[in-house]
Amino acid sequence: MSIVGRPGIGKTGLACKVLEDVTRSARRPDGLIALSAEKVGGDSLSADRIFDMAARLLPADHPFDALRRDPKTSAAAKTAALIEALHGQWIVLYLDNLEVAQHAETGALLNDDLRELIETVLTQGNGMISILITSWYTVELPNPLRVKDTPIRLEQGLPEGEAVAFLRELGGDLFPADDAPLRTLIDKTRGFPRALEAAVGWLKNTPSGTLTELLTDAPLMEKEVTSYFVQRALDALPPIPRRIVEGLSVLHGAVELTALEYLLAPFMDTHDLRTRLDRLVNDHIVAFNRASGVYSLHSLDRAYASAHIQSGTADELVDEDAEPYSRRALRERAAVYYRERRKPQSQWKTLADVQPQLAEFEYRIDLEDYDSAAALLLDIDFDYLLLWGYAPLVIGLHERLQGQIVASWLARRSVGTLGHAYSDVGRMTDAIRCYERALASARAEEDQEGEGVWLGNLGVAYRALGQVERAIAYCEQALVIAREIGDRGGEGRHLGNLWNAYYALGQVERAIEYHEQALAISREIGDRGGEGVWLGNLGEALTDLGRYVDAITRLGQYIHIADEVQSPREKNYGGSYLARAHLLSGDLNAAVTAIHEARRHDAPENNHAAAALHGIILARLNDAAASAAFTDAIRHADAILTVTPRYYEARYAKALALTGLAFRKNEPLDAAHAEYTAALDNCSAKGVVRRELGLLDALMQGRGGDRLQSIRALLAARA
Repeated sequence: MSIVGRPGIGKTGLACKVLEDVTRSARRPDGLIALSAEKVGGDSLSADRIFDMAARLLPADHPFDALRRDPKTSAAAKTAALIEALHGQWIVLYLDNLEVAQHAETGALLNDDLRELIETVLTQGNGMISILITSWYTVELPNPLRVKDTPIRLEQGLPEGEAVAFLRELGGDLFPADDAPLRTLIDKTRGFPRALEAAVGWLKNTPSGTLTELLTDAPLMEKEVTSYFVQRALDALPPIPRRIVEGLSVLHGAVELTALEYLLAPFMDTHDLRTRLDRLVNDHIVAFNRASGVYSLHSLDRAYASAHIQSGTADELVDEDAEPYSRRALRERAAVYYRERRKPQSQWKTLADVQPQLAEFEYRIDLEDYDSAAALLLDIDFDYLLLWGYAPLVIGLHERLQGQIVASWLARRSVGTLGHAYSDVGRMTDAIRCYERALASARAEEDQEGEGVWLGNLGVAYRALGQVERAIAYCEQALVIAREIGDRGGEGRHLGNLWNAYYALGQVERAIEYHEQALAISREIGDRGGEGVWLGNLGEALTDLGRYVDAITRLGQYIHIADEVQSPREKNYGGSYLARAHLLSGDLNAAVTAIHEARRHDAPENNHAAAALHGIILARLNDAAASAAFTDAIRHADAILTVTPRYYEARYAKALALTGLAFRKNEPLDAAHAEYTAALDNCSAKGVVRRELGLLDALMQGRGGDRLQSIRALLAARA
């Protein structure tokens, strides 16, 4: 079942009502898995998280626990194994606010593993797993599976009969036996669940109030009526419950009891806070998620309650003994609460480990303390969030800081890191704009280390756009600075970037010289991430030299380090490089295993290349899934080319995928020929063209490959 509608309409409230009915039914579920994108410090909507929670519902030694951890097993296979493991049990999977994981226009799930999980449940679940979803968008499903989704679209609210039953269950003896007044209420609220809940809440907290009074006072404008009922319900609250609701309105998303206790401790007696919250839940003012143990307010309630707290000023916080009650004071306490819950840096292994910092960031923004927000973000962005593959998250956070930071060094690092995150998702033009701003600031303040960093990053960005000679010039300037100031880490990075540039030009031997220096420095300073990257680059070069055994050894070391430092990006690249080495050496089975593992990990600037390579391998195996892989490659490439038209690697990947599709379907090659021509116009560096020619030759080894001779001639002429 999916509950679909715009924000503020009551989707989550209705879903909680459905879950409550289910748990009270004759056949109660054997387990509930609840994930929400709204919970601060909370659960990510991912297949891995679902499998982790599902494993807890099974015996401790069940084989599924080991299977779910196996990176080589697909999400579909894991889901099928879970269904088998349930042996007739019934679990409910509740995914709240799924829109964060969907395409805004199509409703398609953005995460392939999550999509595989849901589709496998719908095809093989046999009633053992029921899925309840709330979202802004209808989930896009294959045609045969759409009949298995029961969507409730709340754009028009609940149907009258269901709304009457909803009110009767919420309000009990608050309402007369006659349904006519209830139908009037439903008509005025258009059946929106949150408006109905708020009406019941007002009646419960206004002993002398009547439904007739409420209906008489309600405004007739449909767009105002839900807010009106929410306001009436909150205005009817006594002072202490009202303060609790105001506290919740300051906190972001859904929170645990401890957070609210800390927040309100100076302003009220919190010893019976849980009991008071239970009453507010019963009155349908506060929502409680029993599965995750968190409390939350509807967005309309939050906005109204927060607006009625005195705003406060920064001066109030100077006297720590004053403990003023204001929105600003509450936000400061919330920030301190999460600051005190930070884990030691040695324990930062996953996104959940730095959720306290991310939560504190939000309150620092609310307080307009942008410098503190920037400082805490810079502690976790480059070495953690970007390493773990959260570039879109980093982009969103740093974009909110631009133009707000006072300290110039913080502003410089923020805009520079924003550029790096743009680079990670293929937005090279935006990355260059950020690097140039950071570089100008560094030079103005004679920050040589920063100048070297941003020069090197500009070199990386221009190489991605096919301007290899310009890239070399930037990297050489950066290398000179790093050596002048004794920055060994920077020296190693710039040497590695020069490797990439000369490799693109086809000067493999010279590139390897730079690589060996970079690798030695990484090992000297203990930079495991850098060591892995340079081993991967060496593996690529050895593959081009036909030294496949040595290449596979180095690439295995690269992947091992990528696992060690927990970098999805490097796992994607490492698996792709390894698959290419196996493909060119003739081991197709090893190649398909490697590319399947690579594509389990997201790397936006390489997904197109990984998918195109997957297509070649499957085509060589005469697997019908090759066409789907080529189509994926085109989709990923277009996502980058839309924002960075001169991103040459994406252009070549699209050309190869178009060739593969035409080859598989025995269709004309015109589109592929045109795309390769555009790619060559973008970047015709000999190393780049030779690499692409090698991939095309691998595709042509399949039956009927001679059809691609015209494409090959186009590339060979520039190699």
